[in-house]
Amino acid sequence: MLSVSQGKVMLLSTPNGKRGFFHSEWTEGGTDWHRSMITVFDVPHIARSWIEVERTKIPASNFDAEYMCHFGETEDAVFHYQDIRDALTDDVKPLFALEVA
Repeated sequence: MLSVSQGKVMLLSTPNGKRGFFHSEWTEGGTDWHRSMITVFDVPHIARSWIEVERTKIPASNFDAEYMCHFGETEDAVFHYQDIRDALTDDVKPLFALEVA
């Protein structure tokens, strides 16, 4: 649709772990994206007292994702994101050739 209209894509979200399209585009999407990060402390009409109460009501990882725009580790993951990234290499040849249709 964007190729015809020459439109733009806007992604608005809070992080949901180091996974998915939003994380991929935020961290590796290149220079085609303009990125803006606004935390709860950047919004002047949210009272600091409310923020501190909210911080005590939910787990720190949830607070960091929802209010601080932090891409945390996925809590149900077996391996940490960076450990998987570190294990990837172009030096090892695949066991089987990929068939491209």
